[in-house]
Amino acid sequence: MRSLDMAQRKPTKRKGAQKSRVPKKKAASKRKSSAAKKKKAAPWEKPAPSDAKHTQLTEADKTKAKKRARRAGRPYPNLVDNMNVAKKKGEAKKKNAPRRKAKKKS
Repeated sequence: MRSLDMAQRKPTKRKGAQKSRVPKKKAASKRKSSAAKKKKAAPWEKPAPSDAKHTQLTEADKTKAKKRARRAGRPYPNLVDNMNVAKKKGEAKKKNAPRRKAKKKS
């Protein structure tokens, strides 16, 4: 085997090698631009639906919301924490609700 000079040697891609800083041309995409996308409004920026049922949180529910906020790095729960706890509370009620028997047609 012959040894090659540095000028003749092909560059190899190594793990962690720097990428070239020349921007590549992007192909025209069929996607809409990010400005054209419609963002969903945050819950605190829109009014509650008129048919919404308000859920009163118990002390245990408030503790769950506080725990969720602390995990996320917040000192106290925000609207989203409270909404999440209320949602789970409603799901538990539906899950444990007794099922009605269908009436037999005579």
